[in-house]
Amino acid sequence: MPSDVTMLLRERFDATIANVTWVGSGAWSDCFAFTSNGRDLVIRIGRFNADFLLDEYVAHYASEHLPIPRTILVAPIGDEFFAISEFVVGQPLESVEAWDGIVPAVVGLLDALRATNVVDLPGWGRWNPTTGGQAETWRAFLLAVDQDLPATRVTGWKAKLATSSSAHESFDRGYALLQQSIVDDVPRSLGHNDLLNRNVHVDAGDVQGVFDWGNSILGDHLYDLATFCFWEPWLSHVRAQPVIDAFRIHWSDQQELIDNFDNRLRSCMLHTALEHIAYHARFDHWDEVQRVIDRMNVVATHQW
Repeated sequence: MPSDVTMLLRERFDATIANVTWVGSGAWSDCFAFTSNGRDLVIRIGRFNADFLLDEYVAHYASEHLPIPRTILVAPIGDEFFAISEFVVGQPLESVEAWDGIVPAVVGLLDALRATNVVDLPGWGRWNPTTGGQAETWRAFLLAVDQDLPATRVTGWKAKLATSSSAHESFDRGYALLQQSIVDDVPRSLGHNDLLNRNVHVDAGDVQGVFDWGNSILGDHLYDLATFCFWEPWLSHVRAQPVIDAFRIHWSDQQELIDNFDNRLRSCMLHTALEHIAYHARFDHWDEVQRVIDRMNVVATHQW
């Protein structure tokens, strides 16, 4: 509730804060906007401190086309955590109706992610600032999607998935296709992996801020592009093909960036599908499990 957040902020941050307003809630945190000494800020409250610490760290990768709001404070509160960061103006990227007009900004954003220097972070896949990526290779990260590891946010998904023979068979079929399509020799880049979930704000045709890096990965720079392709049917305004066409032109003189384009894009989309089948099965979202399976079956053979 805004009143509880107001009390928290006045006790732990600034006694003069005002205008606390609920902004929205995601799967893992709740967000409220407020003002403090003339500054517009936001506070997010959630159970997973690692997400907030990633946001705090990744801000040093900010660039012209990759604006990342600064995190001011990360601290515990009971059995949860809160993070205070700069407020970002604009509307969510996926809600922009004039999609063709935003394509250049999307290309700039995705290329800025690709060009970010992550030499200080070893490894592949999901990462943290201390140890880098969790996997030794890109292939190892992608193929680990079938593992039901203890103490994760979706622990127990395999047992849930096994209760539906058709969903389980679809997962196995998608996993076999993933094994066949992986291209391991890819450039290693910073990936956000959640750009289409109110985590990019745009205004006047430009990206104003990119936040919530909890799903971030180190890997193929086509992964974020693949999420545009995969989730397109869920989103009224997003159209992936103009972005793909723009990238083919943008990278036309850098062939190594688009070598094995279809297989790389397909493997990223299959990985996305399998992760979300597992996620939705864990939380008994069986209608969404089927929607993801249906989309996976389409992208498995589609030529981009």
